Amino acid sequence: MKIVGSAIGIVILLVAGACLWQAASKQPGPMGKEDFRRRVHALASYANETALFVEQLAARELTGSFTKVHREELEKNVAEESIKLEAPLPADLAAGGAKARLLAAGLGAALKEIPERVADPAALRRIHDDARRIGAELSGIGGAK
Repeated sequence: MKIVGSAIGIVILLVAGACLWQAASKQPGPMGKEDFRRRVHALASYANETALFVEQLAARELTGSFTKVHREELEKNVAEESIKLEAPLPADLAAGGAKARLLAAGLGAALKEIPERVADPAALRRIHDDARRIGAELSGIGGAK
């Protein structure tokens, strides 16, 4: 009886493993419109959050350690969404996808420029304005509003 139970357990494990391997080896299909909209909306939200973040930094409302940690978290989130936008897109989303990837790269670059402490007010204003512009442009892509 133990041998039969063990044999059945092994067969079940082999079948489950084969199913998991098959599922993992499938090529992903193109990103759907709703998923694309969510990705672009998330990036627009991160851009707007960046602008607010820089406003608070310029007003000296943030500590250096908070600024560093929050900037790194925003950079990580933007990078993750950017990677997800590398998925194949349907033809009708291709142009919007290319623009969203460029804007995400710009947002990532702006985030890297944020200092840990208050710096040149003109530089902070430029970063703020870039983030607001990127957020507005992203909001106009693929019905992300």
